[in-house]
Amino acid sequence: MAKRILSVDDHSIISIGLTKIAEQAPGGAVVVGVKDGSEALQLVRTERWDLVVLDIGLKGKSGLEVLKEIKQISSKLPVLILSLYTNVEFVRRALGNGASGYISKDSSDGELIRAINAILAGAKYVSAELRDELIFNPRGGAHTDLSGREFEVLVKIGEGKTIKEISADLHISESTVETYRTRVREKMGMKRDAELIRYCIGAGLAQTNNPSLAGGL
Repeated sequence: MAKRILSVDDHSIISIGLTKIAEQAPGGAVVVGVKDGSEALQLVRTERWDLVVLDIGLKGKSGLEVLKEIKQISSKLPVLILSLYTNVEFVRRALGNGASGYISKDSSDGELIRAINAILAGAKYVSAELRDELIFNPRGGAHTDLSGREFEVLVKIGEGKTIKEISADLHISESTVETYRTRVREKMGMKRDAELIRYCIGAGLAQTNNPSLAGGL
């Protein structure tokens, strides 16, 4: 029987590409694509799935928040994170929330097939470079108490992005970004974006080629 895979990504081209790749899984696979977490959660509640392939940067709810809710609905349903986010903290948070695997969208088709096959067989899969990051970057720091969306906003601030840019990147309103920024500042005991940027750079959460950000704050 063909496996049923739910693809959750706000770019439909990902689901189209995944469909072609998943056909190479043993026995074949049927891929259904949705663009937001709410629709994905409804399908998880009402239909049977063998695997969810989930992006982190979704409209509305963060993929990390969607992952938590998927595991609450169906604790045994495996979830593979397929994301542009390759910072070790995203990997750590995803695995901590119950993901069965994590690979980058820059991965080859071959690696995606290996990840799908491994997870469908009951194993875990994290790409080699991300495994190395987990091993050599121990957890720690004030950011560890942030929620998934709060952490995403922190990283964007660390990259020097404006409220408007963060709003566009995360598909949330500017007022919502402001709310998250306020929460981040309160939880981390910081009052200015400059402090958050310094923290992110120092903790390796964000990189910048802008000297004014790296050393002029």
